[in-house]
Amino acid sequence: MRQRARETLEGFVFVFAREGWVVHNNRINGRLQLQVDVFCKDMIDSVRLWAEDTKNDPDIKARYAELLFIRDVNSGIPGLIQFGSL
Repeated sequence: MRQRARETLEGFVFVFAREGWVVHNNRINGRLQLQVDVFCKDMIDSVRLWAEDTKNDPDIKARYAELLFIRDVNSGIPGLIQFGSL
């Protein structure tokens, strides 16, 4: 399984680009080049669309807790760091 995952990941190249440049979704030597910030925005947009499309599906809603959850650290990190008065 690890070898298969490695082979899959080797098909992608994640890159940063200079300010104002977009170097995303290009194929170079059989590898797909993905610009990190554009890729992340695409994923966020896709998840938002998926969530809207599936919001009334009871099976999907039952599994929401299994999804990756990204926390806003401006409010602290629950169980580790809390901001505010003591």
